[in-house]
Amino acid sequence: MSTRRSGRKKVMLETKVKKSISKDKEHKEDNIKIPKERITMEYEKALPKHNWERTYKLIQEQRSTITAPVDEIGCSELANKENPTPVWRYQVLIGHMLSSQTKDEVTHKAMLKLQEFGLTPEKISEIDEDKLIELIKGVRFYNRKAKYVY
Repeated sequence: MSTRRSGRKKVMLETKVKKSISKDKEHKEDNIKIPKERITMEYEKALPKHNWERTYKLIQEQRSTITAPVDEIGCSELANKENPTPVWRYQVLIGHMLSSQTKDEVTHKAMLKLQEFGLTPEKISEIDEDKLIELIKGVRFYNRKAKYVY
């Protein structure tokens, strides 16, 4: 059992660890079970800085004169608002999924391709994964994201 002190409240955590060992060229793995370890951590709830409201107002003031890409082609702006609500929500969801670790401009291009194809749950369920990859290629981790969408 280990204890870490960095505040007031104690939290008990239990962990399980499995270790893999390669025995031969075929990479067969054995799982060795290590007994559970109990960890006690203490922490204090962080309080906001005394001048956070002033800082927030300054940021709002600065952003009021600047138009960033996210303001025009961010995830929630990419969905076609003329669609019925369920389809619009689906498009917002897909936009958010594609935007992770991807520049807004690249997400925008992929969403336009998908919308030209027909970005509805029915239409996406009819195509194969390779076609979906082709449509979203360019966004970061497009292979993995295509699997999540598909």
